[in-house]
Amino acid sequence: MRCLLLCTTLLLSGCASSDNLEFLFNELVSGVLSGASQSDVGYGNPRCDTVRVQCSGQYEQWRNSNGQIGCACNH
Repeated sequence: MRCLLLCTTLLLSGCASSDNLEFLFNELVSGVLSGASQSDVGYGNPRCDTVRVQCSGQYEQWRNSNGQIGCACNH
């Protein structure tokens, strides 16, 4: 399933704007990290807003060295 998602993302990236490509990349990374841990992980304001609203555990937010917002909800 993840392979299919990755292939679809790469296919769409050819005709996507840089903003859409960044959104797709952030969603892909968030999904992989969330699946590998007991946390919901997100990158970017829209995704972190969703994680914060749906979080029933401990919500954390940070900024990466490039200024991008990251977040996690630990269950």
